[in-house]
Amino acid sequence: RNPVLEECTGTWCQWCPCGHTIMSQIQAAMPNAILIGYHGPVGSSDPWDDFPGNQILSLLGFSGYPTAVIDRTGAPLSRSAWSSTMNQRYSVPATVGITMDKTFNKVTRELSADIHVTALESLTGEYKLSFLLLEDGLIYSQTGNSSCTGGSNYVHNHVVRAMINGSNGEELNGVNP
Repeated sequence: RNPVLEECTGTWCQWCPCGHTIMSQIQAAMPNAILIGYHGPVGSSDPWDDFPGNQILSLLGFSGYPTAVIDRTGAPLSRSAWSSTMNQRYSVPATVGITMDKTFNKVTRELSADIHVTALESLTGEYKLSFLLLEDGLIYSQTGNSSCTGGSNYVHNHVVRAMINGSNGEELNGVNP
């Protein structure tokens, strides 16, 4: 099971370092968790707010920073609810299996991928696949405060650099009644 936490964050946000700490704790406890950091809001001073697909910030209903959506099962949550919600979602069986065959050419920097999605039960509703390019280890200043320490050489992880197939993803099955 790979529960997904999608966070909105910003280098300008004094409370966001506490969100990053919680994400690190979740990753240590759940190595299979998928952690995604959308920087914003669009047009802010954040160096990573202008990524292809940044409409996702409004589509997921992000307005407070840091907040996160877990497995896209509800509205954005405050950071105090992230760990418990991820723990609850960790035990929910997966409804689809996703595997990927990939090759990466280091010279041309071209990635080729074949993605295989298999329904693990009878699915209803609409299912979409999003392919994101994330980057770790980016060093840039981070605003903080006495509770949530930032710094001038802060290391940013899980940074969304692009939503390859757009903010809406790619439809897999359409809508089934």
